Amino acid sequence: MKAKKIFQVFSLALVLLGYFSEKAFGLQSHAIPAEGQYSHQIGHLFFLLSLVVFAFWLQKTRLVKLTGWRFIQWSCFLFILWNMDAIAGHEVELWLSESLFIGPPSARRLLVDNRSLLPYFYYFLKMDHLLCVPAMVLLCLGLKKLASDSSGESS
Repeated sequence: MKAKKIFQVFSLALVLLGYFSEKAFGLQSHAIPAEGQYSHQIGHLFFLLSLVVFAFWLQKTRLVKLTGWRFIQWSCFLFILWNMDAIAGHEVELWLSESLFIGPPSARRLLVDNRSLLPYFYYFLKMDHLLCVPAMVLLCLGLKKLASDSSGESS
């Protein structure tokens, strides 16, 4: 009962914090040479390497014979590609001239420069949701399948 009360107080505090906040930006801009860019890239790299190890472990233990784990392994592959895309996208952004961008740092837009293919490559890399969203869907499908399989075994 005590844990439930703590959860309720914590939830109320989060709601109040959100209610009284003025702005919440979902995009973190990384001005160079700030530590934000480096720690963000290290996070992508760590996530990528962790997924590589996990995908190989799933294969080695032959858990991928089960449909749920197979979905999760495929989500790992897509998340690996997403992380490689995100790392490359962050790096390409550093190569672009600041004069090509318009707007405030929280909502920057890139002007296309016809003299170079780099802005087009940058826009292509920014479409990382085409990898991330299917990876999340596969992860959810895998977890749902594993949960339904385990609930079926217990009855």
